[in-house]
Amino acid sequence: MLQRLALGITGLLIGVFTFSQYHSIPLGPFRDQYQPNADREAILKTLNDEQERLKNQIADLRNWIEQTQKSEGSSDEIDQIKILKELEKRNGLTSLEGKGIGIILDDSPDAKRAFLDVNDNSLVHAADLRDVINLLFVDGAAAIAINGERILVTSPITCVGNNILVNNSNLVPPFKIEALGSPEALYLNILNTGQLPSLYGRKETYGLQFSIAIQNDLEIPAYDGNFAIKNLTPESLS
Repeated sequence: MLQRLALGITGLLIGVFTFSQYHSIPLGPFRDQYQPNADREAILKTLNDEQERLKNQIADLRNWIEQTQKSEGSSDEIDQIKILKELEKRNGLTSLEGKGIGIILDDSPDAKRAFLDVNDNSLVHAADLRDVINLLFVDGAAAIAINGERILVTSPITCVGNNILVNNSNLVPPFKIEALGSPEALYLNILNTGQLPSLYGRKETYGLQFSIAIQNDLEIPAYDGNFAIKNLTPESLS
């Protein structure tokens, strides 16, 4: 009974991810959600409280499912678990290894993010990350991570002032983007200046740092349901 219940809950979780993945247009989820500076503290408190609650719920549920699935089951249940494991892999719930490319995006060396306007051309913006991620997905990347955060097609990449949130976790530059897939194809497409005109234009004019390299030994982590706001406090936004 517990085995069937675990399978049912696991299937429900994966179903939610599957529906989100296959009923989303890649360009759609990555929209800008800039918030005025005056609202920062209220936004951060709300995010911290809600995401911590969600993180704890997901961690507890996954631990319970993992322990329950270790118990012996029938051959049908074992087959169902294999199917669920494959769905987990397809929907970003397991880590993946292989070849691909690594991309580094960073502010201009002389830029002081905390003191510059959110639209300053010497800064990496949330929109820049969305542009690169969208292009990688369109080019067939099998898995993508930014600074260790697994990216799904539904992952929010937003900003609060000059701070960039990915999966509701605060990330700071440099931004290391890793993508599994055909190294040559991904590399050549990202090198195409016509695909990312804003980034390449600001690289030349404002010194934005943007580099690409083929990687033969990448490990992309699983989407772990970590909704915590990393290193994000009102003081860090001042």
